[in-house]
Amino acid sequence: MRLTVVKLGGSLMDSGELARWLAVIRDHAVNSTVLIVPGGGRFTELVRDVDARYQLQALNAHRMALLGMAQFGYFLLDRLPGSVTTTAIHRDRIPRQTTPVVWLPDALMHSDALEWSWDVSSDTIALWLSTHLHAERLCLVKPTNDIASNPDLNLLVKKQVIDNKFQSLIELYSGKICFYNRQDSASFR
Repeated sequence: MRLTVVKLGGSLMDSGELARWLAVIRDHAVNSTVLIVPGGGRFTELVRDVDARYQLQALNAHRMALLGMAQFGYFLLDRLPGSVTTTAIHRDRIPRQTTPVVWLPDALMHSDALEWSWDVSSDTIALWLSTHLHAERLCLVKPTNDIASNPDLNLLVKKQVIDNKFQSLIELYSGKICFYNRQDSASFR
């Protein structure tokens, strides 16, 4: 089973690009397993606002942000008829089917596999999961035009396109990492 992990940012929720990306991913899933890692989008932004106002404990803010990812995951599931969810962090437990599988971060709710801070975003979670699952490819769909075909990770961190922790985990991943601007769904392979 060839496994592709696709991280879809929550900012796609209100964009016209989301429907195009879901169609392209659905087509790709016919020939290989596609696991979608949802971003947090507006759900996680609300948690950031609450954290800024009430100075939550890092663990509680982390768990609330994971729940935000799960909410966007269920939204994606609603837009992908025939798809299923999984909380699997073991490759052999990922459903094999010809529609995309939406990953929910339940396994990280009570785990210290990743740092509990705002330095760890859904991008880093997708990289961690891809490494853990030995996925052949990780594709990150970003809401920016700052991504070239061979992006400079230092520059992407500096521009806050990816979080600080992503680069520190990249050496553990042996698969291919692809970045896509959210308007580039036609170039997804």
